[in-house]
Amino acid sequence: MTSLYPKYQSRIQVIVIGVFLILLILLSKIFSIQIVNENKYKQIVNENTIREIVRKGDRGIIYASDGNVIAETIKKYNFWVNTYDKFDENLIIQTLSNEFQQPTNYYSEKLKEKTHYLVLEKNVPQFIALPILKKIKTIQGLQSEGLQVRHYPYKNLFSQIVGYVDRDGMGKVGIEKKYNDMLKADTKSVTYDKSSSGHLNKNIDVSQPTINDGKNINITIDSNIQQILHSELSKGINSFSAKSANGIIIDPKNGSILAMVSLPDYNPNNYYDYDIQTYNNHSISSAYEPGSTYKIVTTALALDSKLVSLEQKFNCENGEYLYSSKDNSSLFKKIHDHEPNGILSVAEILIESSNIGMFKIADVVGSKNIYKFSKKFGFGSKTGIELPNESTGSLKEFSSWDWLSDNSISMGQEVSTTTLQTALAYAAIANGGYLLKPTILKNMNYDRN
Repeated sequence: MTSLYPKYQSRIQVIVIGVFLILLILLSKIFSIQIVNENKYKQIVNENTIREIVRKGDRGIIYASDGNVIAETIKKYNFWVNTYDKFDENLIIQTLSNEFQQPTNYYSEKLKEKTHYLVLEKNVPQFIALPILKKIKTIQGLQSEGLQVRHYPYKNLFSQIVGYVDRDGMGKVGIEKKYNDMLKADTKSVTYDKSSSGHLNKNIDVSQPTINDGKNINITIDSNIQQILHSELSKGINSFSAKSANGIIIDPKNGSILAMVSLPDYNPNNYYDYDIQTYNNHSISSAYEPGSTYKIVTTALALDSKLVSLEQKFNCENGEYLYSSKDNSSLFKKIHDHEPNGILSVAEILIESSNIGMFKIADVVGSKNIYKFSKKFGFGSKTGIELPNESTGSLKEFSSWDWLSDNSISMGQEVSTTTLQTALAYAAIANGGYLLKPTILKNMNYDRN
C-alpha cells in the first residue's frame, strides 16, 4: 500500500488544490453578494418577491333612524380578457352566458376586439360574481378585478340628503360631503411576500399598518316617513303638472328632521346620468316667497303682544280694499281676497287666509314689531342644519322698508324663506313658542350592533 502512495500523491494534491480554489471562488462570490453588492442583490430579491400594495378600508355606513342602511360600501367585480393572449373562448362565452342570461353571440362579438383589456361584464355584485370567481382559475384567459363601490340601496329616496361619492372617493352633496373626513377610510401600503406559485402573503417580518374603516353615521330620517312624503309629493307633482316640489316633516319637540324630500331627484348609484340641478336639496338651498304660510307669523305676533285677541273682529271689506299710505294719500294699493268676506275674527282671518284682514292686523301691530318678530322666528338667517349649501332666505333690513312693507310681509310678500325655515316657524307654534335648532344627525360613530 505504501508503495502505491507516491503514485497517487501528485493526483491527490491536484484535487486538494482544485477544491481549495473552488472554495476560494465560492467564498469570494459569497463575499461579493453579501458584503460588496448586498444592496444590489437585496433589491433584486425584493423586486421579485416583495410587493407593496395599497389597501383601503371601507367607507363608513350611513343608517336611517330605524336602522336601515341607506349608504354602504360593497365589493363589485369586473370580468375581462386580454384578447392578445390565449383564452378559452368557448368556455368563457358559455360561463358568462349562463350566469348573466345573455345570448352567446353577445360575448362572441365582443371577443373579436383586439385589446389588452376587454371588459365583458362590469360592476357585478359579489353575490352574483361568486360562482364565477370559484371556477375562474380553470377558465383560461378570464380575469377578474375587485372594486370597492359606494351603494345606495334606496336609490332616489334619500338622494339629496345623503349625496354621493365620486370616482375619486370624495363625498359630494349632502351627508357624504359634509362628513367626508369622518366617513372615509384609511388608505395605506401593505407589504406582501410573493411565493414561487405566485400567491401573495402578508410579510410577517415588517410592521404592517392598521387600516381603519370610516366611522358610521346614523341620521334622524325615518325611512317609512320618508317614503310617505316622497309618495305624496310625487302625487302632487302629477296632479298639478308641477315642475318641482319639496317638503319637510319635523319633530316639533326636538327639531329632528323625520323626512326631507326634494323633487325631481336622482339615483346616486349612477349620479352621472342625471342633470346636476337634481342634486340640489331645495328644501334648504332654495328660498321662495312664502305667501299665505307666513300669515301665522303676523298672527302669532299680534296674539303674543296682546295687541289683538283671537276673537277680535275686522272688516274684510267683502274681498276688495283700497289701502292708502298714512303719510301720502296719493300712494295706494288695491288688495283682494280670493273669496269675499265681511266681518271676521282674527281666528277666522287665519282660517280663511284673508289678505285684507291680515293687512289690518299688520296696521295694529306695527312694522317694527313685524320685523323684530320675523327675526325672532329665524327668517333671514341660516338654521345651522348639518347639511351643506343652506340658504339664508331674505328679510331686508328694517331701514329699507317702505310704506307698504309691513302689510306685504304680513302676508308673505317682500320676504323669502326656505322650506326648512317655514317648518321651524310652524314647529315653534306647535311646541308653545320654542324656536328649535334643526338636526339631521342622530348618532356619530354609530354601531348598529
